[in-house]
Amino acid sequence: MIREPTHFLRLSDNKGGIIVKGLGHRIRALRNEKGISRIEFAEAIGITYSAASKYESNARMPGIKTLIKMADYFDVSADFLLGREK
Repeated sequence: MIREPTHFLRLSDNKGGIIVKGLGHRIRALRNEKGISRIEFAEAIGITYSAASKYESNARMPGIKTLIKMADYFDVSADFLLGREK
C-alpha cells in the first residue's frame, strides 16, 4: 500500500478517491488573516475546538454543512477551500 503525505486528505469515492490538498492550510491562513484564534473560529461556526484543530491539521474532513459555514464565514467559495480554484 502506498502512503500519501500527511498534508493530503483522501476522500473515498469507491474509485480510488480524490485528494484534497491543503484544506487545513487554507483554513489556518484565512483564520490568521482575520486575526482570530482557533476557539473564536470554532465558536463562530458552531463546531468544537477539537474539530477545528483536526480540520486545520488535515486529520479530519468537514461535512458539507460545516464546509459551507466555513466558506461563508471567510467569504470565500467552498471550491477555494477545497483547492479547486487557483
